[in-house]
Formats: sequence, structure tokens, C-alpha cells
Amino acid sequence: MPSSFDVDENSIEDLGIKAQRTKLDKGSSSGITFEEGINEPYLVKVTGKLSNSNESSYIGYAKLVKPYKDKEDLYVERKDEIYSLKDKASASKEMTFDAVNPANKIVYKKVDTDGRPLEGAKFDLEIKSSDQWIPYKKDITTGEDGLIKLKALKEGSYRLKETTPPTGYKLSEKSNYFRVDKTGTIFRYEPDQGGYRAGQKEIEEPGLLPNLVINKKIHKIKFKKTDEDGQTPLKGAEFKIWYKETKGDTYGTGRVILYENKATNKKIVLKSDDNPPKGFTQVENQTLISDENGSVEFEFYDSGYYALKEEKAPKGYIKPKDYVYEFAVVDGKLKEKTITETTIKKVANSNNPKEVEFTFHINKDGKPITYYSMDENKNRMSTLKLYMDDNRSIFNNSNNIKAEVHKDGKPISLDTKITKDYRYFIIDLYEAVNLMNQKSTTANASKEPITSNDTITIKVTAELKDTMLDANGNLREGINLSQTLKIAKADYGEDLIETRTITLSSNEEGITIDSYEEIPENSKPIPIKNTKAVYPFTGSAGVWIGFAILGVILMTLAGIYLAMKGKEKKTI
Repeated sequence: MPSSFDVDENSIEDLGIKAQRTKLDKGSSSGITFEEGINEPYLVKVTGKLSNSNESSYIGYAKLVKPYKDKEDLYVERKDEIYSLKDKASASKEMTFDAVNPANKIVYKKVDTDGRPLEGAKFDLEIKSSDQWIPYKKDITTGEDGLIKLKALKEGSYRLKETTPPTGYKLSEKSNYFRVDKTGTIFRYEPDQGGYRAGQKEIEEPGLLPNLVINKKIHKIKFKKTDEDGQTPLKGAEFKIWYKETKGDTYGTGRVILYENKATNKKIVLKSDDNPPKGFTQVENQTLISDENGSVEFEFYDSGYYALKEEKAPKGYIKPKDYVYEFAVVDGKLKEKTITETTIKKVANSNNPKEVEFTFHINKDGKPITYYSMDENKNRMSTLKLYMDDNRSIFNNSNNIKAEVHKDGKPISLDTKITKDYRYFIIDLYEAVNLMNQKSTTANASKEPITSNDTITIKVTAELKDTMLDANGNLREGINLSQTLKIAKADYGEDLIETRTITLSSNEEGITIDSYEEIPENSKPIPIKNTKAVYPFTGSAGVWIGFAILGVILMTLAGIYLAMKGKEKKTI
């Protein structure tokens, strides 16, 4: 519609939609309903006269609302200042179309770092009196939607302050400030700007969308430094925390800062641009040290990827070369890094919707891993197994399960190296690595362990049972399979076992379960083991040092003897 609103009423169809009131008091309203919705422009004409003939102007508010049953109504508002001119037959004033907030409303929403609403946060609303903040409304609590709606506020400067965070979340220490003027218009400021000051930039609050108040979730992680037996605690191991913001970045130090409260012995890790809570100071040398119980514990809040690196081993023990543990906060969840990454998708160019392809990437970081063959008791085998916890059948025909390992992009069949039936399949990783190294089983008949830092890529194709699909031939959502990786003797002589849950999906592009697995809440401390320093021929550091001293003495005596022999030759 033209901004001039110069409309010929004779050319407009009268729809006969009317709302008639004999009197409209200050603050009250009247409206009409468009039962069929609004699909084209309409002109709404309001006629009437002022009840007080001495009034020269007034402000009219208009609101267009689209109601929703299951969520808050969507609406737009405007105000028009109408002026009358005494002894004149007409009146005019330039119209404005600024969004206004006649409801005198401001809304806040309590969310986590991923935008999910948080229930149970408590706030106090305070109003400024002289230079003091005094209570206006206390214990305003968020519901399931995380919303706080503040309406019908009198003129003044306000502060919304969080007093109790949602359970499991860090208290938001930034207050939210806004001002209400004499017309009820609300102006807000950035958090912690302290309310209105002369020359300060203000933002008029339209009241349409909530202002987000973000809480960071508290994540706690605890390690236990032990001897290689996993039981004997070790004191005095020193660690530093490395960090990267995304999975594809490179770890670095100095990106997060370690703080401690010496009164409570509590430690927290924050990003370098964050301020610590009251009572916390930076830890000297940014080093975590295991106590007499072998414990290393701290809290942190920020999403990203973390690594714990041992800088100094306890006395008499060997310091590991690499990171001793990698973990992350992804989608608000605490996860640990595993060795495997798995992708599940439908077989490309197949007319059979039940055919799926599992791709397993093992050791993408390229760390050296030693693979052992099966021993006589069949318990020293490095394997990858896929199954259902309740032992139900997964596959239609186990003979149709095909497996291959990839070397330089070329597939090598593993069909003779896979154990399978309707309920599971098990892949012999030793034989997979053996084939990748272009050795046959007969060529390596001795079954000597193989150490490799290669990434193992294994693809398995199989036909799922009919019960795995819905009536439309799509994979049923929510079917969970279990995946267990066993690396024999990898954990200081004990088997390293990783069990993960992977979920079937009908997504054409497939679904990838990356190498990070969620850590259950209230888990036991994560063990970090050290191997004792054992020296050649002795098995004892003390004995070795004795032999070293004896060697130095013998070398010194030999030197003296040779020097004296040299002098004898010169005097002859």
C-alpha cells in the first residue's frame, strides 16, 4: 500500500466486517477477526470522536495478531500520533511505522550454550532508587520453556539478576539492565553496562523476541594416576591441559587457563578471555599435580576439544610421550575420544533397501598399535564386533555378509577372516593388518605381533532382517546396535576394550558416529597408568646406578694408567 495512504474509498469493496463500540476507554481495545486469514491487503477504517473536546491529540495503537495453538502468538504493532486542529475541518500528521511495545513487555529466555531452554533458574528484578538497587520482584523462576515475561512495569531503571542457576549449570554473573520511560517504552542495554548513563547507546525493546540469558553447563572430570596395576595410586605426576575449539584444529596451550580456589582446593578451567569467579586465582605454571590418592580433578564449562598431557612422571616411572587422555564437550555432552569412527548407510545403486554398508575407521590418528593373533585360548585376539545387546537377529542371511579392508583405496577381501551369523559379525583385526601389509596367513605362520600406525578402513555389507525396516522400506529409527573394539594387551598388558552404541538411520547420506563417545554421568575416575622405569640387565634403578658408578671409577683408573705410561715413555 502506498506510504501516503491516499486511497479512493469508492474503489474499495466493503467486506462488511465490523466491530462497533459506543465507547472506548483509555487502555481498552476493540478488534475484528479475519476467519479465512489475510492473503491480500486490507484497509481498516476507524471513525469516531474524542470524548474530551479540549484534547488536541492522542496516540492510537494497532496490533495485528496471528494466533498459534501450541506456541506464543506472532504479532506486529504500531502507533500513530493523531493531532486535531481547532476550528479546522481536517487534521494531519506524518505517519510513522516504527515497531513499538504498547504492552510494556520485555521477555528473557534462559538457555544453554546450544540454545536449549532451561528450567529452574531464579532471578530477582530490582529497580534503581537514587544510587541503590532495591527489590522489585523476587524469585522469578523459569519454567520448561525457559521464559521470563515482565509486563506492566512502571517508569524507572531495572536490573534482572540471576540468583540461582538451573541444576548442573554455572551461575550467570552478568546482570541484564533496561529502562522504562514515562510512556511505557522500554530501552535495554548490553549486560553489565549498569543501567542508563548520559550518552549511552540504548536499544528500544519491541517485546517480540526473547532476550537470551545463557548458562554454561558444569562439566566435572576426575582422573586417577596409578601404577600399571591400575590400583596403586601415584603422587606427584604433573599435567597440563591442551585445547582446540573444533575437531579439525590443532591442540595448543594458553587457550584455556587453570584457576584454583585455595580455600576449597577446587580447580576450574576457563577460556583465556573469560574472567574467573570470585576467590579463584591462576594456578602457578598452569600445572595439575596428582595428590596422595593419585587424584586429578577439575571443572570446565566451554564446548570444544581437550587433551591432558603428562609433563612429569612420578619418581621412578616413565613419562608417556603423547596425550594421556582426550575428551570433548559436544552438543552439551561430555565425551571421550575412542579409536573408532563408524558410518552406516544404504548400499549405493542397490535396489534392495535392506542392504546396508558399515564403514569402520580404526586409528585415524595414526598412533602405533600392536595387534596380536588369536592364542590357544582364543582370548588374545584384536577384534571388532557388531551385535545387539539382547542377542536378537540382525541379518537375513549370514552368508551375504561381505567384508573388505582397504589399502591405498583398494579393497582386499576379508570374507575368510570374519566370524558371522544372524546375530553378529566379528572381524579379526590382526588378519586385516596382516593383509594390509601384503602378507598372507601362511607367510606369517608364526603369528608374531604386528605393530602398525596405519588407519584401518573396513567395509562390511549385509542384508538386514525385515524387522529392521518399517512398512515403507526405510530403516526403523531408534534401533541401537552395539560395537565393541578389543585391542589385545594394549592397556599395560590388559586388553583395551571400547564399547559404543550406534543407531540405524534411514538417512540416504548415511549417519556417522564420530570418534567421541559420551561419558556416563557419575562415572568412576578415569585411570591413567605409568610404567616403572626398568634399566638394562638389572630390573632395578638402584642396581643400575651402582654399576654406572663402578664403570666411571674403572674408566678413570684406566685414564690415569695410560697417562702414567705416556710419561714413562718420555723419560726413557
